[in-house]
Amino acid sequence: MGKTSKGKKAKPRKPARRRPGKDAPFPLRGVRKTARGLDFSVISFTTIGEGNAGPTEPVQEAVHSAEELARVFGNGVPPALDFSKEQAIVVALGEKPTSGFSAQITSIVYFTDRGGDLPPLLSVTYATKTGSRRSDVMTRPFHAVKLEKLAGQVEFNLKKD
Repeated sequence: MGKTSKGKKAKPRKPARRRPGKDAPFPLRGVRKTARGLDFSVISFTTIGEGNAGPTEPVQEAVHSAEELARVFGNGVPPALDFSKEQAIVVALGEKPTSGFSAQITSIVYFTDRGGDLPPLLSVTYATKTGSRRSDVMTRPFHAVKLEKLAGQVEFNLKKD
């Protein structure tokens, strides 16, 4: 260890905290630009339905009308939304042979300036889980949320642990 100008021992430096690099998908929370300089906003959303009685087929969809929502929910009763101001995002795993499966939308990020002529992008991140307690019953895990109506493409990302 080196000595300071006054003859005291210098304290070892703490290693620098790692920050997301150029290829990190999302920057640290609260920052309004990614490492590549893209503008984004974290979008708040409200759960409108979740559980084990969703669509029979797997779904990853942004819903913009009552007709689309009724089609996605099939025989189930979809919630009423004001589609002039809101939209829905639905993630469903389809029919599963046992209980213990779940789907959960964890974050929605809206990229407004992606550079060039690219349209805005709504990036939906979701997680799936398989529980340890299972019973032999057919389930259809899903999670549906509502959020403000936003323009642009929609991309779904499965969060891997």
